Amino acid sequence: MRLLRAKRARAAWQFWNVYDRILFPSQGFRAYFERSLPLPKARVRVVPMGFDHRPFDCLRRRSAEPARKPLTFLFLATGHPAKGVGTVVEAFLAPAVAEREDWRLVTAGGGERNLLGPLRHDRRVTDIGPYDIGALPELLKRADIGISASVFETFHRVTREYLLGGLPVLAAKTFGIMDVVRNGLNGLWFSPNEPGELTRAIVEVLEDPALVERLRAGAEQTEIRSLEDEVEELISIYAEVVDASGLARA
Repeated sequence: MRLLRAKRARAAWQFWNVYDRILFPSQGFRAYFERSLPLPKARVRVVPMGFDHRPFDCLRRRSAEPARKPLTFLFLATGHPAKGVGTVVEAFLAPAVAEREDWRLVTAGGGERNLLGPLRHDRRVTDIGPYDIGALPELLKRADIGISASVFETFHRVTREYLLGGLPVLAAKTFGIMDVVRNGLNGLWFSPNEPGELTRAIVEVLEDPALVERLRAGAEQTEIRSLEDEVEELISIYAEVVDASGLARA
């Protein structure tokens, strides 16, 4: 405890006396952080990551199309327990989903693919494994709904990529993810620590095509900041720090 107290005291001193600006990628993570270490509010900024919208422009205009059957879910995640792989496996193996034939699941990412367990051998599941950014638009085009199941994130780029591609998201109630997914508007929330919640969300969209269409329209209307906006904000913060320090005048 003595060492922990010393470490906390040093962290508090650094944040109050060393850093001119403290940047967070999402409001949710900032709130979480400040629950344990209050910060000088005048120096704190939330600067979400920006995206190049061009590869996604042709994908965000599908709301007029009827919901497809079978419905295709996309799960982009590194094979790691923290990414919620176990939650996804449990949800699709649950009888309420496993006994249906009106769905497909595409999974992609690096890491330990064996964590997918029996899903890797299900004829309705396609595991692509590692992929590069150039393959992303085609993956999004083939899908209807994205799944973000991480138990902890500070921002989560993949969730924004789903939305940029016009996909509604079945979203874990996790920092960074909840900042952009609005329950019932562009996706559905579930708790990654509550067994059965993701299963219920999957069944809900499978049984209600009108809901899928509404969520898709909401996804297409979701504003995701551009790379240019991020750069512009970062430049303004640097300029603010330089001006306050007097370096510009020197």
